[in-house]
Amino acid sequence: MIHYDTNVTIVLNTLSMYGYDADCIAMHKDCFERLGEHLIRKGTNNFSSEEAQHWFDMQKSYQRLPNNKRQAVSRLCDVYDIGHVSGSHINIFTEPSNDFASILDTYQKHVDSSDYCLPYKDTIDRVVRTFCQYATSNGISSCADFSYTFLDEYDLFIHERGFEITNTEGRIYSFLDFLVKSNLVTPGYALYMHYVQKGAGRRITSLNEMREETRTIVESHRAESMCFPALDLYNSIPDFCCTLQSKMYSDSVIAVSRRALTLLYLFLDREDLGYDKVIAEQWHESFGARVFNQTETKPGVLLKCMMITRMRETLFLQNGGKGIKQRSMTPCPSGARIFLCSYKGLFPKSKCDAKA
Repeated sequence: MIHYDTNVTIVLNTLSMYGYDADCIAMHKDCFERLGEHLIRKGTNNFSSEEAQHWFDMQKSYQRLPNNKRQAVSRLCDVYDIGHVSGSHINIFTEPSNDFASILDTYQKHVDSSDYCLPYKDTIDRVVRTFCQYATSNGISSCADFSYTFLDEYDLFIHERGFEITNTEGRIYSFLDFLVKSNLVTPGYALYMHYVQKGAGRRITSLNEMREETRTIVESHRAESMCFPALDLYNSIPDFCCTLQSKMYSDSVIAVSRRALTLLYLFLDREDLGYDKVIAEQWHESFGARVFNQTETKPGVLLKCMMITRMRETLFLQNGGKGIKQRSMTPCPSGARIFLCSYKGLFPKSKCDAKA
């Protein structure tokens, strides 16, 4: 039968990967051999979920198969339907790696020192431990091995399980935020889980979603962008927002600016890019309408005009920066000056700004 042996192997490898014991794997193998023989006798060239379930029900009525073999059939059906065994049909028995076991101990002490009630602490421990078990099962033995692809796959896994999805995402966000504060992972990983937990996963963007010609432009600026790492951009955002606040810009302008730059950082960090004005423009043109629900937005204007440099580099004024007096720039934090130069003149100013 077409693909039958290949898909059976996928199921068996998945069970092995998640720590199922040899007896369970042998039971699955026996079940699949019997099912395969049945399909061959019927002259069926293509596997179907309906035929597999019919075969199981028929075997069960003769008391020839234990009920737990229904899971085996369901797992094989998953592979035919979605290409892998669904998270709803997987338990994880793998022990966390040594690195994760150490981190779990440290995190548990952190949680124990909090004001959470005991049942909630137990839930946190269970959820975070499962996360570390999932990582270990998928070949990730330390925080250094994390990637956005891994987080994509993990979030799909918990959605397939369909149990306390939002609560699980929230607890993993807290764990990742703890790792960020411990300087073990990039801030982007916690931001990723924050957005998906809040139901705003559509704001997470990737290079693969861009048109081919746009990707080519972005890639042509990759090397140049490394002069300004994405993390430097992210660390500059608070200074920029403080500068806007000191210049009496409205809370809404400050909030939308913070969100725009945070989402840009998340894109850059995911794709191992640094900040570059052209890359920022291409990002906005590709995702502005989706991320900000507008075709021309204040964040878009900002991203098209801003140019940040590291503190030791010369400041380059772009577009809106023309004519700004030097004395108005002096008090600004270095990382925020270029933002402000790009920003002034592009948005309606408050009365306080007009007097400045």
